Amino acid sequence: MNIFSKITFQSLMKNRTRTIVTIIGVILSAALIAGVTTFISSLQEYMLRDAIRKYGEWEAGFSLTTKEIYERVKDDPAVKEAFFIELLGYGLLDPENEHSMHYNLSAYSERALEILPITLLSGRLPQSSDEIVIPYGVGGHWNEYNVGDTVTLEYVGSAIYDEFIPDNIKTYNIVGFCDTLWHTNFRTFITAHKPNQTTQDSYGESGLGNFIVYVKLNNHRDAYSFTRKINADHFVFPFHNTDYLRGMGVTENDNFQAVIYSLGAILIVLIMVGSVLLIYNAFAISVSERTRQFGILSSVGATGRQLRKSVLFEGLCVGVIGIPIGILAGIGGIAVTLSVVGEMLSVLMSGQGEPLRIAVSWQAVVIAAAVGIVTIYISAYIPASRASKKSAIDSIRQSADIKINPKKIKSSKLFEKILGVEGMLSRKNFKRNKKLYRSTIISLFVSVVLFVAAGSFAMYLRQTSETSISVSNCDISVFFYERADTTDDDIIKGFELLKNADGVYAYGYQFIYNTLSPINTSLLSQRVIEYEMWLGDKTQTQVPDEVEFSIILMFMDDASYLEYLTQMNLSESIYYNNEAKSYPVYARVIRHNFETGRIENYNMFITNSFNMTLYDYLNEDNTLALNPGIDIAVTIADRLPDNIGYNQFSQPLMILPYSHLMLFDFPESFYMTECMTFLSNDPNASAAHIESLLMESELPNNFRVTNYFAQEEANRRIIYVVNIFTYGFIILMSLITVANVFNTVTTNVSIRRREFAMLKSMGMTDSGLNKMVTYECFFYGIKALLFSLPVSVLVAWLIYTGVMQGVDVDFMLPWDSILIATAGVFMIVLVTMMYAVGRVKKENIIDTLRSEIA
Repeated sequence: MNIFSKITFQSLMKNRTRTIVTIIGVILSAALIAGVTTFISSLQEYMLRDAIRKYGEWEAGFSLTTKEIYERVKDDPAVKEAFFIELLGYGLLDPENEHSMHYNLSAYSERALEILPITLLSGRLPQSSDEIVIPYGVGGHWNEYNVGDTVTLEYVGSAIYDEFIPDNIKTYNIVGFCDTLWHTNFRTFITAHKPNQTTQDSYGESGLGNFIVYVKLNNHRDAYSFTRKINADHFVFPFHNTDYLRGMGVTENDNFQAVIYSLGAILIVLIMVGSVLLIYNAFAISVSERTRQFGILSSVGATGRQLRKSVLFEGLCVGVIGIPIGILAGIGGIAVTLSVVGEMLSVLMSGQGEPLRIAVSWQAVVIAAAVGIVTIYISAYIPASRASKKSAIDSIRQSADIKINPKKIKSSKLFEKILGVEGMLSRKNFKRNKKLYRSTIISLFVSVVLFVAAGSFAMYLRQTSETSISVSNCDISVFFYERADTTDDDIIKGFELLKNADGVYAYGYQFIYNTLSPINTSLLSQRVIEYEMWLGDKTQTQVPDEVEFSIILMFMDDASYLEYLTQMNLSESIYYNNEAKSYPVYARVIRHNFETGRIENYNMFITNSFNMTLYDYLNEDNTLALNPGIDIAVTIADRLPDNIGYNQFSQPLMILPYSHLMLFDFPESFYMTECMTFLSNDPNASAAHIESLLMESELPNNFRVTNYFAQEEANRRIIYVVNIFTYGFIILMSLITVANVFNTVTTNVSIRRREFAMLKSMGMTDSGLNKMVTYECFFYGIKALLFSLPVSVLVAWLIYTGVMQGVDVDFMLPWDSILIATAGVFMIVLVTMMYAVGRVKKENIIDTLRSEIA
């Protein structure tokens, strides 16, 4: 260690507070970068691992295909491997009940049994076409079977519509029971495919396409283009292992990628700006403090290169300590966070799952280390280079730091009269010492911008997640689809049966119809008109006077409807009147625009109330049927009723009471869907109980039970992870900004030790000194906020524009973050300056003056 390094090391030890704060800044910077990169790699590894666990390791597939198409797909040069499932037929779970739910019998190829995830609870996988594996939990008499038993299945070779007439009977040996199958219907009975079996063996000469083909590609990025190519040659139904592809970083939605890249770029810029400013200020302050020392060294022969090396050695000392600790702290922080998040994510719908665990990549460590090294080097080199260019005399006298122009530092007498001598001195200090003043203002400016930007980032990220994910505001729904033997009485009877299911505390039912109404385009928002034009004739340039709109009519149980009117402050005498025919309409669209690839969210109408006429569907000659032709007065509602089966629509939704259904003389052919909805204290148990009640009842077998709570559990966990990540990011950024302000303010006060000593020697009391410092804090805060708040709004708008590339969200300002930042500026500066001044007060005036003069 040469003499310059020793002097530098002694300077670091002498200024322990500033050195520690600088090291803390480096640690926070490296920790934040390492934490972000490690979190991303951990999340991607989890998504990939969980997708493979649930769906298997494949990229794409095709349903309703034939054996010939399977051979064509298998031989395609882009395909690494192909395997299949053949649907042999359907049967009733309870042969004694013609309304029983059905199962499907599927034959898996050898590779399908190996690749597709089948979690055995007991027994083994089938090895021949005479063996079968049954999913555990299908209920009924199937619970009485054990491994080794035989069962005779009666099934049909096509879907069950109205009447079940079996055309196949076969006996199978039960060789195992399996858990929920994610890749297909959970009531799938699995057998092994015979090597030489063909479609014609099962379906005669018709060769029905009941093959489900799965493919593993040579390049997973070709998944979407490959399915388009196959679909162009053969009429098939393609599907994709979306979760697996997303885990591999592949998505067809370019706008989704644009959102991620935009937000990621903003996030990285925020981290870099905060880190660079903190570390740069630390070294700039250090060089400023050592200016006289550099002058003395220059006077005895030190070169500019040696002075620069001295500062760079200071950066090396700080980096050697801060960067490794920061990387370890970032990885450790994410590990602790994921220990909480992973526990929640481990509980999936089946009660089992893959925990989100730490996955450290060497890229994450290298990026964090490289960014830290480059930041420290630049932060140390720039102020060192400036200091090395000063002459020895200027450095010793420090004449370049404070330049006084009597005219420029003059304060008005009114200002002095209002704020007193203390206020006048604080004001003049800003004017005479602009370098230190500006460094503090810049630190506060960036701190506010970073904090507000972090809050805005978190707000939009949560809003985007909630808008894109949530599809229902009920826990469980039971949909009944139109069938000849279904009546309204069946639905009411089923509702009375199911509303007492275990755990259910709120319930309702809805009858859903679709009808048409001609809407004047002057009532529509511009985005609706553009979308309708895009769906229609592409050559049409003139907006029509009217657009034929599909209107959803939702007749809900009267109790829920009346509760909704109360929530909306709508009069029962108008909206629950048999004669008035006035109803609320919810017309906020949440749709995926296939032209732009964006998720759009906007109001369809530009007015709050108008009249519309409801018609039946188009006649055979493509004209509107004039019957029933019912005139309705509608009021636009800004919210949906609670506890309905779906909350995202691409059409206007008219909300009506069930008792008014008789007022609409709908024809028998009118399409209808019935739905029951439930809120439950234990949705998983309630869904199972509801399904068992339906299976044991005599209701028509045309229902579907949907456990939205279970389906959206993973989505809720994603929002939970987003909240943890964003709040953790805000906390770390806050620590960086606080350290930045603390470092700047305390050093500025330390540099002014002689000034404070002189003021005290002239008779200024501690109370007067505190008053002067308080005024300075006020000036710092006002000046910083005047610059930072407009820039913060601009940054929030930039984040908003990034999000808007993929999802419609409303522009909002994070007012809570703005208020916290505003109050925090004054509090941090005041506390920091009081701390620094308190240390100066303890020093002896004579010693301080003598040390500065020496």
